[in-house]
Amino acid sequence: MGIEPDIEFGNNCLCFEAGRTPKRIFLNFSGIQEGSIWFPGLPGSPNGTYVCTQGIPCSWTLNTPDFIFNYQTNLPGSQISVFNFLTGFFAFNFIAIADCVFAGANNIAVPLNKAWWGGKGRLAWQD
Repeated sequence: MGIEPDIEFGNNCLCFEAGRTPKRIFLNFSGIQEGSIWFPGLPGSPNGTYVCTQGIPCSWTLNTPDFIFNYQTNLPGSQISVFNFLTGFFAFNFIAIADCVFAGANNIAVPLNKAWWGGKGRLAWQD
């Protein structure tokens, strides 16, 4: 997973013990594939590990030139997502109806009319 960032605590979020909400988390994606409308020039599948930073309570984000990586909880519910500005498509989108869900399979389950599909996402933090 590479070098882990030093633990720094952010705004409290009910998924973590009071005062122990991490400022940064790791989002890891595997198995995401190109779909039927993917074409050369679009970014490849965003498989890998990304460090996201808490901006507002219970939401961690990383903006890159190709994708926005995000984890949110207490919506109510939880969402792990990867969004591409150019296409307006999600490369990964997992939504759970429960708070504090830290892993899941892509809700984009078929390649038809999608730029990316499939795979799994999970998050971790150092404590």
